[in-house]
Amino acid sequence: MPASFNDDSETIEIKPKYAQWEMGASNPDYESNNPDDCKYWCYKGYPAEYKTINTKRLDQNATIKRTPINKQKSSYTRKVITEPARIVEEIIPAEYSTITKTVKVEDAKTIEEVIPAEYITVTREVLSKKDGLTSWKEVDCSLVEYQVLPINWNLNSYTLTQEAKNIIDTKLLPILANNPTAKLEIASHTDSRGTDESN
Repeated sequence: MPASFNDDSETIEIKPKYAQWEMGASNPDYESNNPDDCKYWCYKGYPAEYKTINTKRLDQNATIKRTPINKQKSSYTRKVITEPARIVEEIIPAEYSTITKTVKVEDAKTIEEVIPAEYITVTREVLSKKDGLTSWKEVDCSLVEYQVLPINWNLNSYTLTQEAKNIIDTKLLPILANNPTAKLEIASHTDSRGTDESN
C-alpha cells in the first residue's frame, strides 16, 4: 500500500547574514572640493535572506498487505542416466581399389631433324617503265580532302542558306563543269536544334 502525503511549506535560508567594511559618505563639515576627501569606513551588517517553498509532508507510511496464495502442484519430466557413457572400439576393415597412374619411363629430349627446303616456280610482273601525268590542275584542298563544307540549311526549312549557295556556285559548280569525270559525294544530316517533326 503506497504512502500518502500532504501539501506543506518550508522556509529556508537562501543567503546567510553577513557584514563587511564599506566606505561612507564624505563628512559634510569638512571643507574640501575633492569629494573623496574625509571619507570614513564603517563595518555594516546585512540580515540573512529566506524563501518559502512548497513541500510534501509524509502523512502515512507505506504498508504491506499480505495475501496468502494457495500452493500449486505440477509435474515435470527429467532425464536420468541409466547407463554411463563409454568408448567402444570397433575394427573397420581396410578397403582396396585399383588405380591407374602415369609414370615417367624416359626423360624428355630434343631431336634435331633436317627438313629439306621446298621450291616452287612463280611468275610475276615487274615495272619496266613508269607512267606519269600528262596534265594537272590546281584544286582547292578543301574540295579534294574528305571534310565537310559549311553547306547548311536554314533552321526548320528545306532551303539552303545564302552562304551555302555561294559555296556551291563559286567552288563546286565550276569544277564539275570543267571536269566531267569528277566525282562528288553528297551527304546531309540534321542537328539537335529543331524538333523531331521539323527534322
